[in-house]
Amino acid sequence: MFPTVIMDEEAEHQGPPQPILIQGSTALPVEEIVPVQNDDTASLQSVTNTADGLGSAIERYETLNAQIDPGRALSYIAAVFLLGGPILAITGLEGSMDLEEAFNTCCGGIIIGLVLALIASAQTSAYQKEVRLAYDTIKAEANVRAPPADHELVVLAMLLILTGFMVWVLVPELFGIGFIMIGAGLVVASLGNTKTKKKSQEQVVAQAKLELKRRKDN
Repeated sequence: MFPTVIMDEEAEHQGPPQPILIQGSTALPVEEIVPVQNDDTASLQSVTNTADGLGSAIERYETLNAQIDPGRALSYIAAVFLLGGPILAITGLEGSMDLEEAFNTCCGGIIIGLVLALIASAQTSAYQKEVRLAYDTIKAEANVRAPPADHELVVLAMLLILTGFMVWVLVPELFGIGFIMIGAGLVVASLGNTKTKKKSQEQVVAQAKLELKRRKDN
């Protein structure tokens, strides 16, 4: 009984139990607030980006299309050498030029003309590649298709070439006429291809400009 009395007296002096306060020195991390982008803002930004891309593609194509083909002038010079060498050699034989000089003049003109023609062809090919890339970018950005090609001039060119070849083979006396018809067919085919391609590109660019206007209005 004696120990029990002592423990009761100590409990009375100590009073009721006190709350335990625990203080931590480590600060709790604060979550970073990230702004949420709603669907309307994302859609508007997407439309703006596509409109800017299409506008840049149209501007790039029109800038390249307005430039002169860098190989055109050099191709004219090449044609002068290709035709001038043989012509000068033939006319020189009637004058004071001997056979060896005429041969060197003819071959020299042809060789120089071919070299210039290759350089001009490389320049033209590089230029047309850039134009074609810009044109393809417009089609991809605007999601438009090229109109069907017009084959009327191609058919006419084929008829001229076939008729000229038949005249050349079947009527040797009209060799010159057949040669002229074949040459005319090749010229018509080249012009027809150029005209058809240019018309197609103009229609695609016009549709792309309408699509660009619609996107900006939206």
